[in-house]
Amino acid sequence: MRSTVHFVGYNFKRLFTSPRPYITLLLIFSVMQVGLGGAKTYLIESGQMFQVAELYVFAHSSRVFQLVFILGLLLLLGDAPFLKEGMSFRLIRTNRFQWLLGQFLSCVVIGAAYLLAIELLFLLLFIGHVSFQNEWSEAVILAAQIGNGMVLNIEMAVSFSMKIIKAGSPYAMFGLTLVYSLLLYTFFSALLIVCNLRLRSGIGCLAVMAFWCLRLALAYKLHFPLLQWISPCNLACLDEQILTPTSILYTTMFFSVSFCCLGVLALRFTHSADLLKGDYA
Repeated sequence: MRSTVHFVGYNFKRLFTSPRPYITLLLIFSVMQVGLGGAKTYLIESGQMFQVAELYVFAHSSRVFQLVFILGLLLLLGDAPFLKEGMSFRLIRTNRFQWLLGQFLSCVVIGAAYLLAIELLFLLLFIGHVSFQNEWSEAVILAAQIGNGMVLNIEMAVSFSMKIIKAGSPYAMFGLTLVYSLLLYTFFSALLIVCNLRLRSGIGCLAVMAFWCLRLALAYKLHFPLLQWISPCNLACLDEQILTPTSILYTTMFFSVSFCCLGVLALRFTHSADLLKGDYA
């Protein structure tokens, strides 16, 4: 177990001492500024405030923002598992199973930190215009009644669904969004690890993008409701389903079973993969 924790700490430190996460967050903040920044004018003119977590919830159900966030995830974890120089020294006192477990846990920890950092970006974008009360803001309720954010001067396509507002409080929906998004990112991380262990580098990123393209196809071309129940990007969005205990349990079980299947594949590929290629790359 100590070796597994060591891998997690090493991967986390290696990533966040590199410029990648900071460039990623800067790019995402720039997209937020362009797509959502106009809402600050509305808030100032109307004397209203956003609830601190509500835009986070609706942005994660947006196809455009989901794409932006997934691209950011790929910038962080696209090379998972992390076969870097010095791996031979870290494998001396452990085995391949513990190494793989460390890679999975590293991706989960990095994914969670990434999701929390996105919320901090929302807070930074609207600093001085946010409320911490656990109530939906009048601005978001108005946008939900209309169906989009144009009334709030929001340029990017973000759907404000009354269904989400009626499903629970902002903090409850924030917690559910965080869990769903982490499940999605964990699934994608496992997919990246499997593809990168078995296939050429870059195939994993293409596989992840294929799942987002499936959501896009279901929205515009494919009219098969059953596919929405096996589309990870659809399942991770609160706006794409009726929120009931059954649907929440199904979503959790879907990602758990998918992750276990990918984990078994990754373990099998790990036994035949060259884990030391970073040492002589």
